[in-house]
This record gives sequence, C-alpha cells and structure tokens, in this order.
Amino acid sequence: MFLVFLYIVRFSGNMFIINKEVTFNEEDGYLENPSLNVSVLMAAPARRLLLVLITERGSPVERDYLFRTVWDEHGLRSSHSNLNQYISILRKTLVQAGLPDDAIITIPKIGFMFNPVIDVKTYVSFAGKKTAE
Repeated sequence: MFLVFLYIVRFSGNMFIINKEVTFNEEDGYLENPSLNVSVLMAAPARRLLLVLITERGSPVERDYLFRTVWDEHGLRSSHSNLNQYISILRKTLVQAGLPDDAIITIPKIGFMFNPVIDVKTYVSFAGKKTAE
C-alpha cells in the first residue's frame, strides 16, 4: 500500500510527442514546437479537451462526453457554445504549433476526433524519468 502511494506522489504526468515535433505536456499545459519557436500555455479547458481527444485518437468523442470531462467534472458550466469556441481555439493553436489544420476532425451530429493519421507518442514521467508507452 505504501509503495502505491509513493508512485502516485511521484507521478508527474504524460508528455505527448505529436507528429515528431510538437510536445504537449499534460501537467503544465504547454504545447511547444522548438523548431518553430512556438510555446503556448493553454487554458485548463483547452488542455483537458486536447488530452481527451489525443487519448481517444482515431475514435469519435461525443459532445456529451466532452461536456462532462472537460467542464462538468471540474465545476464549470458546459455548453455547445463553449465547446465550439474551445475547439476553434485549439485548432488554431495546433496549426500555430505546426500541425495540419485537420488535426481535429468534426464528426457531424456526434462530436470530434483527433486525426488518426497524426502520429502521437506518449511518455509517462516518474520522478524525472520518462518511459515510452
């Protein structure tokens, strides 16, 4: 039991490498592309939205699921307007970082999906050590 607690305390989040050049740090919310000299600190809802879409990459994510996980579970009010606004902001941010403009695909009457042809690698950091998944 004690060892499990230490693991939880020492876990410092996921780092995603997108298209071999863009990094997304789940913990601090930065989206960066050093080759373009781009570093963007994303707002918490945008960070959670990107995390859900990357985690479910290649699968449509329903709007209701996004409402719950991005806003409702964090004490915020969800709405179609909020979701659409953050999708727009997130798309612009991804393009600014050098990703294609179709990184987030709209699935009409369902929700959104992170483009499955975009390569995403996940690295889990424990106590300063990164391991690939």
